[in-house]
Amino acid sequence: MKKKIFSGILIYIAIFILFFIIRLLYGIVEKEGVSVYYSNYYNPYYPRSVLADRSERENINEGQKTEVLKNIKSNFASYKRTIQKEITGEKPQIIRVDQKYEKIATLTTETRDFDKSDKELRESIKKYNSVIQYENNTGLKGSRFLDISIGVPPDNFDAMVEEVKKIGILRSIEINKIDKTSEFKDINAQKKSLENTLDSLILLRSKGGKLSEEIDLEYKIQEIEKQLQELGVRLGDYSEENELCTLKISLYENTYRESFSIAKLIMTAFLWSVKYYFYTTVMVFLASLITLIILAIIDKFKVLQAIMGTKSGRK
Repeated sequence: MKKKIFSGILIYIAIFILFFIIRLLYGIVEKEGVSVYYSNYYNPYYPRSVLADRSERENINEGQKTEVLKNIKSNFASYKRTIQKEITGEKPQIIRVDQKYEKIATLTTETRDFDKSDKELRESIKKYNSVIQYENNTGLKGSRFLDISIGVPPDNFDAMVEEVKKIGILRSIEINKIDKTSEFKDINAQKKSLENTLDSLILLRSKGGKLSEEIDLEYKIQEIEKQLQELGVRLGDYSEENELCTLKISLYENTYRESFSIAKLIMTAFLWSVKYYFYTTVMVFLASLITLIILAIIDKFKVLQAIMGTKSGRK
């Protein structure tokens, strides 16, 4: 009896050791004992952009954010098409529709070889006749960042985005297209209104008046001329020779090193084996108990049938 009990314990321990060995081999294949340390942390669920990266990494204040935005030029492009309008009794009219729009692609890319990725990016800029409009390099070797804003000719935009996506490891991408036609028309309307006001003030100045009135008039004329200059600069962004789309790229270097811990590997395998071997033992015990109960019920049922059969025979 004691020998059977001892044999059963040995079998129980042997099965546990088998569990442990299988789990240990799995851990070796999956490199569970390997710890990886990255030079930069990246959250793939947090969208990055040129301005967002700078404010996140440097905690820049609102004044600095405004200054950064000034450095990042807004680009606009045009979509030209013609519509033939039918008019009863007259010749069809050809209407030219000129839509102004802003198209921006924002990419975040990780690279293990920063110099190679930087070179590929600049070759792509040259290949697609694009221009660098904002650039910021930060960090030391092993944890470098490149924030760059590129003006891309509209016809080359989609092709360049597809090529740049292949540089390094793409972590996020966002492409937005915003209609700017109404804004463009509003700026033109403001300019026309200011020009009319300026003509009226110049005419009024030519008629003469009190010195204080002339000074106030001159001040107003200078203010309107300044506003016209600002509107002229904004309208210049919409001119056909300046038509570009915007490509913003955040390229960050993420090198890593690995360390191996045999203690971590063994402990993980051991804890897993204890946990799931315990669950297996409980399930086997419950399954055996249920089986015994079912067999006992069947035996009772057979005994009851035998008793009932005996009583029927006596009658």
